[in-house]
Amino acid sequence: KGEIELKISEVEETDDEVKLLFRVRDTGIGIPAEKMNKLFKEFSQVDSSTTRKYGGTGLGLTISKNLTALMNGEIGVESEEGNGSTFWFTAKFRRQNKTSQYRPFREKFENERILIVDDNSTAREILSLYLVELGFTVIETGDGREALEILKSSAESGNPVESCIIDQIMPGMDGWYLASEINALKDQPEYGALRDLKLYLVSPAGRSAEEAKMKLLNWFSGYLNKPLRKEQLFEVIAGMNASGSDDDLAELIPVEEAAEIPEQDGIVRVLVAEDHEVNQQLFKSILENMGCEVILASNGLEAVLRTGETKPDIIFMDCQMPEKNGYEATEEIRSLGFRMPIVAVTASAIKGEREKCIESGMSDFLTKPFKKKDLQPVLEKWKGLNHDGSSAAKNSSNEFHAVDKEPAEAVLIEALPPESAAEPSGQNLPENNLNNIFNYDEAVETFLGNVATVKKVLKHFLEKVEEQLPQIESCLSESDTEGSRALAHSIKGSSLNMSMIPLSEAARDLEYASRDNDMELAFSSFSAVKTAFTDLKDYISANSLL
Repeated sequence: KGEIELKISEVEETDDEVKLLFRVRDTGIGIPAEKMNKLFKEFSQVDSSTTRKYGGTGLGLTISKNLTALMNGEIGVESEEGNGSTFWFTAKFRRQNKTSQYRPFREKFENERILIVDDNSTAREILSLYLVELGFTVIETGDGREALEILKSSAESGNPVESCIIDQIMPGMDGWYLASEINALKDQPEYGALRDLKLYLVSPAGRSAEEAKMKLLNWFSGYLNKPLRKEQLFEVIAGMNASGSDDDLAELIPVEEAAEIPEQDGIVRVLVAEDHEVNQQLFKSILENMGCEVILASNGLEAVLRTGETKPDIIFMDCQMPEKNGYEATEEIRSLGFRMPIVAVTASAIKGEREKCIESGMSDFLTKPFKKKDLQPVLEKWKGLNHDGSSAAKNSSNEFHAVDKEPAEAVLIEALPPESAAEPSGQNLPENNLNNIFNYDEAVETFLGNVATVKKVLKHFLEKVEEQLPQIESCLSESDTEGSRALAHSIKGSSLNMSMIPLSEAARDLEYASRDNDMELAFSSFSAVKTAFTDLKDYISANSLL
């Protein structure tokens, strides 16, 4: 029980710098006043029993104090025994010119009223801050019955609330109960002004399957998960998703009642969750050549949905995808009780990636770029097995089991490549490919000789990069290095699998420069990406490859 909150606020500002205050508040055990002076001393603990019960060396706060001093900041703590603690520090940063990406929505939602119903005051505060940034006028309450009175009053005044965000789990009147009462109000003539009221439900992550039957009532225009992310909120609210769309209905079907796809004896059903067309088609070509049935998903949300619908024997899960990344999608699939192997697909084999895969419940690891010889042993290894290595009988594919992560962690550690493995680069490729603008023959070989597929993928790839280049330029001009990093990562991986080494290496340099916030290098790397892409198009045209 309880909560942890991170809050960042501005305390000072000049023309060039801004001083920020970072506060981490918890509702934990607290610290006695007479022992607070021990906190920032090396190898000291407030209570020796604390170390035995909760762990710790007594060095973390000392290191933090030294780091803040090096950055010309301060660090401190406020606490009351039994009532939690607030640790804080300050730091100075250069001012940025970047403006909020959500500014265009402010005009759209200006003067629109939205009601937040949540019994947790911190959750209401955070949600209110996000919605104000969108331009809404926010009304708050922590009680469902009070929410009904607010809605009635707004309807009677002729200035009705237009949207309402409701927490699912509340004492007395939960989110579904409140939604039913609101829908009953809409049918009453005196509250007809509420007829167009849009409702949004906020649920704890992993609860969507439990509420699937209720969702089919179409009471809500959208669904949000806690912990609430700003991007998810803005996507749902700003998009104003219409309830009852085909996608919504498909997502609402409970896993245990999903439409069955007849099993074919001897056929391995493989779900590929991958957002890049090149990699999708590469997986499809190789797996179908090996006799598999292939289901494609373009993002993490689709991966969870397709898993419930098709119950695949094995999943290849790209780690970096839009909507929901591979780690989050895997956690949700595991929370639904599915035990099939999930293989992480990533361009990186560094230790941090390995640990993320273990923690999210993945079973094995496949690095990009890959070919049939890399994919085949992974498929053979996991065919007919569960996540923990036990036998997966076909007739039990619809049964739910608690997922035991202990064996899975051991399996994953054994299956991963050495920690010294680095991201693929031109240095790991045959020398005779390094200077080729586009090794068409190698690309055809990668796609198992399927020329038609290569031409289809090549056409899509060129169109995609044409769209991405202006997006990168826009990101760099606004110092949005995370945006340029993600786009460069996309180009790097796709071009590498297509044997376009110069373009892939230029995109890799842009990705790393963006990751390191090195704007000068990022701009020069972007210039190299544009040059490499122009050379590629000229080469394709000169050799009539399309």
